[in-house]
Amino acid sequence: MQNAPIAEAGILVRCKINLKGVFINMDAISLFESGKKYYDQDDYDKSIGEFTEVLKIDPNHDNAKKLLALSYYYRGVKRFNDGELDKAIEDLTESIRFDPNNATAYGARGSILDQKNDHDGVIRDFTEVIRLEPTAMAYSARGNAYYYKGKNYLSDRENYFKYFDLSIKDREEAVKLDPTNEIFRKLLDLGYSEYKKRKSSFDYLGK
Repeated sequence: MQNAPIAEAGILVRCKINLKGVFINMDAISLFESGKKYYDQDDYDKSIGEFTEVLKIDPNHDNAKKLLALSYYYRGVKRFNDGELDKAIEDLTESIRFDPNNATAYGARGSILDQKNDHDGVIRDFTEVIRLEPTAMAYSARGNAYYYKGKNYLSDRENYFKYFDLSIKDREEAVKLDPTNEIFRKLLDLGYSEYKKRKSSFDYLGK
């Protein structure tokens, strides 16, 4: 394997030519190894910087994309634990951008959005979790978001029951997937009970 300089966007880039005559960018390799070192040390600020530079040189570097997504994810979790909710959401959004099939990142962002009472955001993110990894917890989380979204329509029978029905369906699915979980069962029972009370109230008021 021999060294060969290549002009890339007006800059000489260190490269090697392998036996098949394919150019290998040595700067990208060096930056990737540096980023991986920082990643292994949990220094996510620096690993994000290094992997970002790798992708500027080689936008198709799959391993850099994966570790960049994970770096954003773990920094987002740290920021959440430090109480920096908005910054955590930003990092998790970046993590999802580089790895749109990571159910854990969607779930983490959805859980933070739940704390901010962003019911639409919670529904969106846990819908993605269910698409990727349908779990009882994901159905329960989305069901709770539908429930609280429905609470915004206490004087609107149609919309109230629209979201309440969706909540009940998700809570039923959660119990189906994890029938021994007492919390899921309790939430479902409470949903049934409130459904009956609210229906009686609407009927009484003639709404």
